[in-house]
Amino acid sequence: MRRMGLLIATLVALAGLPGAGVKTASGQETFPSKTRQACGPSAQINVIPSLPTQDDDVQVSAIGDWYDTCIPAFQSHQIDNNVIRVDAIVDYPPGTGCGDIITPWKFMVDVGKLLTGVYEVNLYITDTFNQVPTALCATKSFTVFTEVSRIYLPIINWTLDKAEETRFLMTLLPKSN
Repeated sequence: MRRMGLLIATLVALAGLPGAGVKTASGQETFPSKTRQACGPSAQINVIPSLPTQDDDVQVSAIGDWYDTCIPAFQSHQIDNNVIRVDAIVDYPPGTGCGDIITPWKFMVDVGKLLTGVYEVNLYITDTFNQVPTALCATKSFTVFTEVSRIYLPIINWTLDKAEETRFLMTLLPKSN
């Protein structure tokens, strides 16, 4: 009888029924469907380049893991003062079958050139597919610097047959207080 109960519990967990937890690679337990949160098991933001100047085209990379194969997708972004809001959405037609496995997701947002200053990026995810309300899932602050000057330094790679010259870019930024 005890084995029968264990078998039923195992089948419920494998089927991904409500109340059956799913373990992520980090060991964190997540829950499918209505009991889950809008952010998924993980979400983070990266800014490219990592030390932007006012002359650089800035990009924001949003990455994370999701509860199933119906992953978040970029919806929009807006800049208000020094806050960049990035919205992602999980929105699939009713009846869509989603594989019940933790799935990585990623998208890039072209923000463009920004004025010198400190900025904050906020990633919001709305899961309309599972009727989970919008949530702030990740945030990151970064600074856009004023470029003082650029210096190109030659680097010579010596091999037995030839010497190759390449250029190394070094950007000088003002000293921070």
